[in-house]
Amino acid sequence: MAVELYDFHKVTGASHKEVGVGEIVDDALNRGLEGIVVISSGNFLHAIKEEIERRSVDLTLFNLTNCRSDDPLDVPIPKDKIVRTPEERVALVKDQRGLDLNVDDYTDFIPQAYSDHSRQMLVSHPDYIICPIGSGKLWKTIVDVIEVQGLPTRVIGVAPRKGNPFYRQNEFTSSVADKLTAPYTALTDEILSRAPKHVVVEASETQLKKAYSKAREQGIECEVSGAAAFVFYDDHFRKRNSIDLDDAVVLVSTGRGMAETIKSMERRSLFRKLGALSSLVSLGFGMALLAAGYVHQANGVSLKNSIPYLAHDESGRIALEYVLNGRKISQLTDRDIEDAFIISGMGSNGLDYRVYSQRPETRAMYEDFALRCKVHQGCEFNPEVKKQTIHLGTIKYKSG
Repeated sequence: MAVELYDFHKVTGASHKEVGVGEIVDDALNRGLEGIVVISSGNFLHAIKEEIERRSVDLTLFNLTNCRSDDPLDVPIPKDKIVRTPEERVALVKDQRGLDLNVDDYTDFIPQAYSDHSRQMLVSHPDYIICPIGSGKLWKTIVDVIEVQGLPTRVIGVAPRKGNPFYRQNEFTSSVADKLTAPYTALTDEILSRAPKHVVVEASETQLKKAYSKAREQGIECEVSGAAAFVFYDDHFRKRNSIDLDDAVVLVSTGRGMAETIKSMERRSLFRKLGALSSLVSLGFGMALLAAGYVHQANGVSLKNSIPYLAHDESGRIALEYVLNGRKISQLTDRDIEDAFIISGMGSNGLDYRVYSQRPETRAMYEDFALRCKVHQGCEFNPEVKKQTIHLGTIKYKSG
């Protein structure tokens, strides 16, 4: 199996969203604009903001969002409304802010830098490139370069199940890979027209969590959305997409969010995500952890946003409890939450994870957990291991 990694964090020092923001600011200034409009979940917005501040240029930045927010950059989109065109977005900003600035929308702007990165990904002429889909701009650029070069390479974009904006338009479903979901993208028709050679496929929440775990085990610095290409390591995914073990594959990690992005999104999205949980038990568990002060912020960036996702299903709750009880701790550091995320997605192949672990303590933890949980989903414990109860507060789980 010939697998190459193209990690935007290692190449650029951040995420792919930072790539080309200089081109956006240049374009706006060359056109004499006074402001820039985007729709962004965080990284794209703050990358442009930092570029504007770095240059000390007079440009006002506006972000259209359907989330309640106190951020002065954000402009609310009316409930149940989808702004599809640049003209609609600009009109909404002007109407909401009561301004008559010379602004334009850059949500769908595709920088030339994407083409440069795409050519680097294709140097070895791989059989497949697998990448997170998001809005589809990077996916489309890679396909365009392939067609110009006349290569047989296939591009597979990964989207969350039921959160795929290309096949499920106007349906917005939350996902642990939250930057891969959207109610609308302008590239739908163009991307669908590239099938059947180049496609967008869906991955389950379990597959996405496992993909994130795999990426972290390989030392990739990314968020869950940026690790979506690592679903390649899922046997069902390869079989469904007819990928053979001897195929040459490039996996694209779109990088991690900037610290400032994570901080700002934490404030406005945590309770929205908690409110979306379908299980009152899960909600109670997540809120209890937060209220009890179990989360410790490390290095100024907290991963506590992950707790609601972990608490949402049985495997995640058991993973959190396992870490707390096994380490005999009362606070979860960012490292503890990452480890809980990894073991929550290990499934029945947990023993494989010890091979990739770079830390002896986590290697031992993976092995112990895998031996206790023969099949992680539903926590079906290995009968050779003594039965035990994992519990935290009023939440208890009986093994066996």
